Amino acid sequence: MTRRCAVAAGVVLGLAPYAVAADAAPRGVFIPCSPDRARMLNDTTVRRNSAVFGGGGLFSNAGTTTLSGGGVVLNQATGGVGGGILNNGRLSVLHLHDTPVTGNQAAETAGGIFNGGRVTAAGSPVTGNLPNDCAGSPAPVPGCAG
Repeated sequence: MTRRCAVAAGVVLGLAPYAVAADAAPRGVFIPCSPDRARMLNDTTVRRNSAVFGGGGLFSNAGTTTLSGGGVVLNQATGGVGGGILNNGRLSVLHLHDTPVTGNQAAETAGGIFNGGRVTAAGSPVTGNLPNDCAGSPAPVPGCAG
């Protein structure tokens, strides 16, 4: 049985279509979770968020995060990397299923995904991000040309 992280008491983010939008923080949307728990966002769009240090849309520091059937669009890292997603650290695993990462922007590099952990992607194009899609990441992002 997979244990999932609750965003609020008894509520699991992503059970129904949902939009996470218009937020500003030092790091992107962060779902607090211990490394032994899975974060799942189903049919969820992470849109128009910003972060100063990185991970404008989503910041994952440990554990497994799965995004399925949504998108990560129009987010910004105004002073760092990973405008769309910052998958930070060797304990971070990111699974993308039918979740485009597009139109995001980072001040430094990897406007789409900055990956320091492990990423799997199926039907999830990482395109149209600035200054590039995933270049500069210490670990590869499957299917991302740069």
